[in-house]
Amino acid sequence: MSGRSAHAAPDVARLTQPMTSVLVAYASRRGGTVGIAEWIARELLENGLEVELEPASLVDTELEHFDAAFIAGAVYEQRWHPDARRLVHRVAKEWKGTPVWLVASGPLTTLTAEHPAAVAPQLQRAATEVHARGTATFGGRLDEHPSGWLANSVAKKHSGDFRDRAAVELWAAQLAHELRG
Repeated sequence: MSGRSAHAAPDVARLTQPMTSVLVAYASRRGGTVGIAEWIARELLENGLEVELEPASLVDTELEHFDAAFIAGAVYEQRWHPDARRLVHRVAKEWKGTPVWLVASGPLTTLTAEHPAAVAPQLQRAATEVHARGTATFGGRLDEHPSGWLANSVAKKHSGDFRDRAAVELWAAQLAHELRG
């Protein structure tokens, strides 16, 4: 006999409520956006969602098994990462009606999700193309001595980690509650 009480009723809500499956895709050049995507994925998992975390360049176009998606892309020189843009373009028609959120990461300031995504005009075009439910912009990260002459010259004045983990996690938790409905 199990340790369960004979009078305990099964949790019917847990048995009948379908698991929401969420894709968290990321496109990053220096790893800062990967961290943000991991924070989003972890928060969604902790809020009861099933999550698949993948680089945007490896996501196939067979996405019918996802109920929602988050696509995070780094911003460089006011341009949203090309892998994130390509993913949106590939799946825009297939995801019609699927809840999608787009994330821009990279401004070397402490921006939060409430700020407009004006840092990357391509993000707004992608949001329109995929009928995104929303966009968020979070600060980025730039090492003190990055490779590449442009990044290196920017790092001389603006290096540091401007990602706000608490803001990312709060934003993801709010959306997880929305998805669980």
